[in-house]
Amino acid sequence: MYGREVGVSLGLRTELPVAGAGDGGGLDRLDVTPRPVQEAILEAFGQLGFGFRSADLEPGRIGGTGQQLPFRQELELTPSAAYAHAVREIELTFLAAPAAMEVVLEADKRGGRLSPDDDTLIRFTVPHSHGSVAHQDWTTVVGGWVRELVEHRESYGPDAAYGHDRSASGTGPGPV
Repeated sequence: MYGREVGVSLGLRTELPVAGAGDGGGLDRLDVTPRPVQEAILEAFGQLGFGFRSADLEPGRIGGTGQQLPFRQELELTPSAAYAHAVREIELTFLAAPAAMEVVLEADKRGGRLSPDDDTLIRFTVPHSHGSVAHQDWTTVVGGWVRELVEHRESYGPDAAYGHDRSASGTGPGPV
């Protein structure tokens, strides 16, 4: 992220048994770089004042998504000053498919004196196409996503935390 490692190391272990040879295997490091749309979204979070806290691989699936693998990478972001009163952190997950990327945002929301802390999850679908990445004001788009995430519980009711999907413009349902 921003040209630096995020703390998750991946590798490919190969084994080739060779008679009379010592160790016939090895571990080769894999470097995974963000796709252009991921990079644009991460840059927008930075422009909005969010900071990188950590990254990890989480087991399990996110309900209502097209997730293919039984795990996902989760990036934990510290909130900008504008949202620090409402959100402890935002967890960001990218789920890639051939034509588009699902962007899943989960907010660890701060509770008040009369309301408990809770989590809210919302997702958006964005195309991979270079033209849509280059010609989009990602800071505005991501800012809208964050506002919708923070206001989600109030806008959609307490049982609407999972499966809410919007297109990159935030104007309607996107493809799943």
